Amino acid sequence: MMSRIYASQLTQRLVQSVFVLFGVSALIFFIARVIPGDPARLALGPNASPEQVASLREQLNLDEPALTQYFLFLRDLFHGDLGISLYSGRPVVRDILEQLPATVELVLFSAVIMIVAGVVIGAVATRYQNRAADYIIRVLSLAGIVVPSFVWAIVLMLILAFWLDLLPIAGRLSQGMEPPRHITGLYTVDALLTGNIPVFFDAIYHIALPAFALSIASISQESRLMRASLVETMSAPFIETARAYGRTESWIIRKWAMRPALVPALTVVGLDIASKIGNAFLIEAVFAWPGIARYGVEVILFKDLNAIIGTVLVISLAFILINIIVDFLVGLVYPKIRLQGATDV
Repeated sequence: MMSRIYASQLTQRLVQSVFVLFGVSALIFFIARVIPGDPARLALGPNASPEQVASLREQLNLDEPALTQYFLFLRDLFHGDLGISLYSGRPVVRDILEQLPATVELVLFSAVIMIVAGVVIGAVATRYQNRAADYIIRVLSLAGIVVPSFVWAIVLMLILAFWLDLLPIAGRLSQGMEPPRHITGLYTVDALLTGNIPVFFDAIYHIALPAFALSIASISQESRLMRASLVETMSAPFIETARAYGRTESWIIRKWAMRPALVPALTVVGLDIASKIGNAFLIEAVFAWPGIARYGVEVILFKDLNAIIGTVLVISLAFILINIIVDFLVGLVYPKIRLQGATDV
């Protein structure tokens, strides 16, 4: 019975996601059409003749009414075709499939750093609440939030790459090292799947600095949220009961307070991870990381309509899927919420 309810909830979320994607596609499609500038002229350059520009406009259906263009776009989208990119001259789907894994890998590593560091720092701040360690963590967390990520990227690059010469500053692999056989597009995963251990460690070596730079603001936010949630949980009656049994504060945090305190933190983490896919372009630009966020900015500047729409759809799909996964994880961490949701259906 309960499994059928969860399956019904999942089906409902997926159906809603389809409508959300249609809404996003329509919105970004018509917004892209009103941006000043002629995509055909930008693609061919200022020296192209009016006949060449008119021919490309006809090829891209830019001479059709906007509504007709949208329906033609939907027709091609149902066949897995996002059109040809004016920026690269290749199918947009091919560009996305090549650029997306690098950003996904960067975001995943950043998420792992963010979750582990945020939870640990938040727990330490709670354990030493209103003491020196707590005050230091709160000040550093505030600095992590207010300072832009690209500033942290430059600072880390100067310290760890130039001064200490510990980590590389650009690329996914060292020069002269061949990427692993393509399976997922994630170099670390593909290297493990193919047993290429040197490439795996080299990929870790290259992704460490950009992933940490991308995660700093999120670590700060996560640790502050975790601390606030833990402080509230530690004042609950069941915590007082644990104290009455003589349990230490560290034991209480680990065994009793951590699970309910993770619920609000996990929700914010899910949104943060999804937003990183679109917001990673500054980090990708600083570290010359060939990801989809950097690609999205470049096609926007080029007014490549097909590539803009394709990139936004991919990022929107990531938001939807990550939110569904977070809801599932919250149910695993704190089953009471999952049971309440099932009862409400």
